[in-house]
Amino acid sequence: MPGLKNELLGLYQKKNTITALAAIAELIKSGFNLNRNNIYNGIKNVIKNTGLSGRWQTMAYNPKVICDTAHNADGLISVFRQVAETPHTKLHLIIGFVADKDITTIMQYLPAGAIYYFTRLSVPRTLDERELTTIAQQYGITGRSFTNVKDAYLAAKANAGPDDLILITGSTFLVGDFLASVMQGYDFN
Repeated sequence: MPGLKNELLGLYQKKNTITALAAIAELIKSGFNLNRNNIYNGIKNVIKNTGLSGRWQTMAYNPKVICDTAHNADGLISVFRQVAETPHTKLHLIIGFVADKDITTIMQYLPAGAIYYFTRLSVPRTLDERELTTIAQQYGITGRSFTNVKDAYLAAKANAGPDDLILITGSTFLVGDFLASVMQGYDFN
């Protein structure tokens, strides 16, 4: 659809938007009254309309801080592709997972050369940050462990230069913890 603007900026959102448009076309065929204006406004204002946040969402600049709820190998591969296309000097990666994720597969896709901050989530299913650090070391990835995302973020921010990129990813819960503990009062509009 010409001129369609999506406020979700992840490169993977192009595929998601195509899927949404295909679903909308089927709804219209089934008799739903959705006009072009409804569709354009819905996609343009998806964050405001749904409350969805944390999908390649820029939270700050100098250094650039982005959070993304990618939580499996395919999602993280897409996010790391976009990281590679995003200008930055150093990547500071704050990462944590729930314990039932296939961490060994995910480890194969973590970017070399990043500065790692391993953290736990605030949910009972969390993978302990020390265990995550140990697993990462088996793949030649080193970093520091933190008991919460706020401390990990403060460490990353203290270490980052103005042209660096801080990425918070690995779990929807981690991004939720970040938004609740670090970004309270942030205006998402």
